Amino acid sequence: MLDSNALFLMKSYQASLPDASRLNIKIELLENTSKMISIFRDHRPVKNVHDEHLQYLYDNLQWFTNWHISANNDESIAKGERS
Repeated sequence: MLDSNALFLMKSYQASLPDASRLNIKIELLENTSKMISIFRDHRPVKNVHDEHLQYLYDNLQWFTNWHISANNDESIAKGERS
């Protein structure tokens, strides 16, 4: 599962690598998915439009939208795998 435990393990693994930067995008993905999972596991209700969970979800949506656009524009990814 792409939760905070997976994120911790990936960051620990990254710290042991000589070329740690190659895992940056994977860690970004884990950061975003683990935050989303923690929001949906939270039993506290959203009571108003100023709830911080809504901002986290909006930021998460922006990241995934940008990631999708970037993947669709990446020529190194086969066209059939982009969408």
